[in-house]
Amino acid sequence: MTYLVVDESTKEAALVDPVYDFMEIYLTHLEAEGLNLRYAIATHTHADHITACFSLREQTGCEYVMFHNTASLGVSTLVKDGDTFNMGSVPFTFHAAPGHTNDSMIVHLSRRWYGLSLYPFLVIHEKYYPLQQRVLPPLPCPKQL
Repeated sequence: MTYLVVDESTKEAALVDPVYDFMEIYLTHLEAEGLNLRYAIATHTHADHITACFSLREQTGCEYVMFHNTASLGVSTLVKDGDTFNMGSVPFTFHAAPGHTNDSMIVHLSRRWYGLSLYPFLVIHEKYYPLQQRVLPPLPCPKQL
């Protein structure tokens, strides 16, 4: 599942685990909402699909963020365990979570930051269904459809 994180005061956005096949959907949504994509974040190397992070970086100029020990190419920002950065007033903290892959990481967003919206993208058969509910913390993964 891909998550769109938005700082509503600055209109800055981050996509977490975007999928290449749905890149046009993301870009259309960002434009329609007047959002500036600041970060494309991959929580780990994905063997089951192609990430959109590199292509989003090329098209929008956003930062492509991954854990520092990744073998992935084109990453512009490498983070280590405990690293933090802000997107507007929203702090992101990264934690090592090796196991699934060596470069797996947890992206932690604090609940205390108001003006933060988190939108899960649900894409089924190439149709985008924005989930209306804004959620903190992220929703659990839905059962396979």
